[in-house]
Amino acid sequence: MLAVFTFVALVISSLTEKVIGAEKSARLSGTQLSTTLMSIGDAVIATDAEGRIALMNTVAQTLTGWGLEEARGKPLEEVFKIVNEQTRDAVENPVARVLHEGITVGLANHTILIARDGKEIPIDDSGAPIRDEEGKITGVVLVFRDISELKEADEKIRFQAHLLNEVEQAVVATDMEGRITYWNQFAE
Repeated sequence: MLAVFTFVALVISSLTEKVIGAEKSARLSGTQLSTTLMSIGDAVIATDAEGRIALMNTVAQTLTGWGLEEARGKPLEEVFKIVNEQTRDAVENPVARVLHEGITVGLANHTILIARDGKEIPIDDSGAPIRDEEGKITGVVLVFRDISELKEADEKIRFQAHLLNEVEQAVVATDMEGRITYWNQFAE
């Protein structure tokens, strides 16, 4: 009887060690995942299957103006307000589309995020489903970035091209190998 008890105790001990080891690995993996999420340069928001915010990294908190604890559990559209830059119409909620269609989606061009303080930030983003082992959608991950600097650079380039086209003399630009890369209407 003592032998059986000892054997059962050893099995329980072994299983307990495995469970503790698995929990420790899961905690370490969770810590690594959390650290990675917070270190990513893009903004990341994860929602549950109802479109309620579960996680936000630091960049997302900064861009939206919402802290994680304030935003957690709120519907995405309450925290992530997006409109079309030109029409000012609300843009389709990417999380709702991902949840409905089960596909990865991107935002339309000219999308503006309206932060909590009213600041308007041009963004580019995509949303993708989070699936469990059986393939069931359990949430959505939304990744977005501030494209203000990119838009400013693009506007400067367009302005400079406009100026070069207005000069009433031939203007030709070449690259380092002598290939023509730009010319205005007077060089034609």
